[in-house]
Amino acid sequence: MKLVFSTLLILAAIAIVSAQNCKLSAGGKNYDFSKLANSTSWSVQDASKATYFFNICQTASKCTTINPQCSSCQQGPTDTQPKADCGHTNAIVKALSNGVAGGVITYTGGSTCKSGTIVRSTEIQMMCTNGATQILSATEVSTCTYTIKLNSNLACATGSSTGSTTGKSTTSGSGTTSGSGTDGSSAEPSKKKGGIGGGWIFVIILLVSATVYIAVGIIINFKVRGLRGAEMFPNHSFWVEFPGLMKDGVLFIKGKVTGSGGQSSYQQV
Repeated sequence: MKLVFSTLLILAAIAIVSAQNCKLSAGGKNYDFSKLANSTSWSVQDASKATYFFNICQTASKCTTINPQCSSCQQGPTDTQPKADCGHTNAIVKALSNGVAGGVITYTGGSTCKSGTIVRSTEIQMMCTNGATQILSATEVSTCTYTIKLNSNLACATGSSTGSTTGKSTTSGSGTTSGSGTDGSSAEPSKKKGGIGGGWIFVIILLVSATVYIAVGIIINFKVRGLRGAEMFPNHSFWVEFPGLMKDGVLFIKGKVTGSGGQSSYQQV
């Protein structure tokens, strides 16, 4: 049971790290691109009709059959062609060039190209604009190096050091510019600014993990070990002794600090 509980805690920590790795502070603005994650994966075709499946700061469900950590993959013009791993969730997030609002996420560590010397990687350019998410293009900019561009109001800053957020930006290579004046992209991120942070997410996951630990332990102790009553609680003897162990620890530390001795409460044998 301790192994199960430890595993759940590790998974919770990984989820929190993934969320933190999707954040960016640049130009006095704060970004959180985890809102762009898609449980069913994003997809886009390039000029050669090859399809790219990808996700933002998470694995892509369409790609995990290749590798459990795959966040971007490519499939040829027909569904019968095998998919190629184009990068993993060890994401690198940085600012867009020329001060454009948004960010760039890079996935590395994909499969090796046919040449045997180049490892596939994917760069996703996320540009802040008004409106819903729009996947613009996918291009193989060099051998087995891919660039995907998208526009979204979810790529806009969620806050800034000056307390203002701007969603105005000129997209790179798309030939479009976000509207000025009344900026809807600034309003939507400000609504999301009050969302729960990583600390609360950890607390929630920890509580859920503890509940699962207790429930599964009780079931196993009841069904498999035939225990009844309070003994059904997982690791019952440890938790019964826990308050006493805590008390002994406090008294020991107090004794060391005050010089009164840490074992004065024990009888001599």
